[in-house]
Amino acid sequence: MATAAPSSVVRDAQRRALAVAALAVGLAGCGTPPRPVPSAPVPPPTVLELPYDGGRVTLTRDGALCALRWQGALHAGALQRLRQALDSDAARACHQRRAWLHGLDGALNDAVTAGAMLRNRGWGTAVPAATVCTTPCWLVLAGGQPRRVEAGATVVLTPLPPDPDFARGPCGGEPSRAQQLTLARYLGAMLPDPTAVALHRRVVEADCRAPPRLDATQALALGLATER
Repeated sequence: MATAAPSSVVRDAQRRALAVAALAVGLAGCGTPPRPVPSAPVPPPTVLELPYDGGRVTLTRDGALCALRWQGALHAGALQRLRQALDSDAARACHQRRAWLHGLDGALNDAVTAGAMLRNRGWGTAVPAATVCTTPCWLVLAGGQPRRVEAGATVVLTPLPPDPDFARGPCGGEPSRAQQLTLARYLGAMLPDPTAVALHRRVVEADCRAPPRLDATQALALGLATER
């Protein structure tokens, strides 16, 4: 007749069985890859369209990046739209800001106001490829930090739009003293001294029949652009 196993032997066997089972569960857990945590959905870009008489301002925010595209006439209505875009919630939330200038044209005072608005709000500026950027346009460009002129763009140092009280001849004559003073102060505030002096001289002396033209490399060498 078989004798019963001592209770201590039974307990030891039970403990060993439980340990093996726990080890098996642990090993099974290690072999199972963790479930991926679902990523948060990426919000679509925010687009703000601001048309005005003679042009359009478009602000696009994509994450921390804001791109403003501006084309058309420079006047009081354009400045109102520009201010609306720059002061919008979308623009304020961006950490990188760039205004792309697509051939703006207008008066001296409106151009320097626009450039100062961009500088005061920490925007960079750029002239895209294949764009012809005359003096009102590159005056706005001068307000940016940094400033880019892309390969294929052309900066044209056209004479200032004439002051109607002093205009003479088909090109309007030399800028008035008030215009020259405004131009000198603005360029001196926005650009390095050698660049400001050179641009002021070339604009004052510009001939509307054959104004000087700068490509991206020349704009960079002159200091009007800081990158290309």
